[in-house]
Amino acid sequence: MDGPMHSRPLVLLTGSAGRVGKALRATMAPSWNLLPYSRIPDKACLPLSNLSSPNSPILGDALIHAAWSSVPATAESAGPDAARPDLDLLASLLANCAASPNPPLFIFLSTGAVYGNAGPHPSTESDPPAPIGRYASAKLEAESLIRASGLPHAILRISNLYGIPSHPNDAQGAVGKLIHAARSGQSFTRWGGDSTKDYLHGSDCFRALDLIVRSRLQGLWNIASGRPTRLSNLVSLVEATTHRPITITNGPPVPWDVSDNRINPSRFIAATGWNPLVSLETGLQLAAANI
Repeated sequence: MDGPMHSRPLVLLTGSAGRVGKALRATMAPSWNLLPYSRIPDKACLPLSNLSSPNSPILGDALIHAAWSSVPATAESAGPDAARPDLDLLASLLANCAASPNPPLFIFLSTGAVYGNAGPHPSTESDPPAPIGRYASAKLEAESLIRASGLPHAILRISNLYGIPSHPNDAQGAVGKLIHAARSGQSFTRWGGDSTKDYLHGSDCFRALDLIVRSRLQGLWNIASGRPTRLSNLVSLVEATTHRPITITNGPPVPWDVSDNRINPSRFIAATGWNPLVSLETGLQLAAANI
């Protein structure tokens, strides 16, 4: 659907019951005509099978594919074939988008982890991927499927999102885990050394998504704050935000973790005028108020 975007674009969202999906729905529902889909439908989400069933052309301005059944930690423990259902689902969605006379813009939420550890400079879109875990490797395979489809698409390599729904038992999410540790008095386990990672507030990510939907921007894009932070500094910031100390327990490094997650978003900034607006200090205050 080329041409100027109307005021409330029709956006289909997979993974609507997940952490990112829930936050995206809450943030963008007033701006988009949003149709949420989930593998486990309920009164708030439509069945994802409506989109993935054979011979079901997908209509809309954009389809944001956020459905994924693992995070880095769970992908490693689930085995080498854990991502196969996700990749099969993706293939079905791509086929049904291609069957539409006016395919929606296919927006894939990938991960900055596909770069592996950053080299002498923050990772850019021209750097060769070097994933070091099953999760990132599967996301990279998904990127290849999307490019091969020939569909209009935007692949977003997103850094570490925070400021979205969080639970103490989540397998990932340092910010949420640190805030929970500060509030509960329980310890926070640091796996390996003092990692350096890019933390992006959910609201900044969702503003970027809105720009992509409305402009039908295609291509491969880094979506990140561009402000890397050491874990030790993050701990200090959370302690200052919550006014409570955090007990740190040191664990061994895990081989699949990206310890140097510096990501450069300057290409996306130049193309759209977008800039991350929420500083880490402000974002932590917002996150702490909502946990």
